Amino acid sequence: FCPIGEKHSILNGIMGLVVRSGQMYCANDISKEPEERETLLQTKSFLALPVKRDEQNLGVLLIESTRLNQFESTDIDIFSQIAEQIGYTIANAELYQQKTSAHNLLLNLNSLGREIYATFDLKKIFETVIHKLPIYLNCRLCSIFFYYPEQHQLQLMAHNLPDLAASPLLLSQT
Repeated sequence: FCPIGEKHSILNGIMGLVVRSGQMYCANDISKEPEERETLLQTKSFLALPVKRDEQNLGVLLIESTRLNQFESTDIDIFSQIAEQIGYTIANAELYQQKTSAHNLLLNLNSLGREIYATFDLKKIFETVIHKLPIYLNCRLCSIFFYYPEQHQLQLMAHNLPDLAASPLLLSQT
């Protein structure tokens, strides 16, 4: 068997077949199987079931047994329901993580808004925004430009990259 975290191609093997087809595969005697076997040495039979969210394949639930003819239709039905529940659980966990991340982002942005609203010091506002916003948004560069409509120009007021020139940069607006 393989170490946890190791990836495998879905182009071959029984688990690859299950992912590609979206259908379960039951082998009650693996010695009679023509397909490449990804099992432990003592395995005599196995059941591979797709783990899905709606119609999207998320993975494979593989159940192996040291007994021949281990899996009957009732076993397959039960394990199919378990694989389906795993898919829903993964979907719920992903949704929870997304909602938690969005909630935390809103809390951080609200805190940033209160912090910059509490001062009239432009330099402090710029520094706060260009240092905190990239962390909250997981981005590399944050810059603040002022727009001068009468000159059709933008002026760089602050950025978070130390390698850019410290002097103001005038950019023509196109």
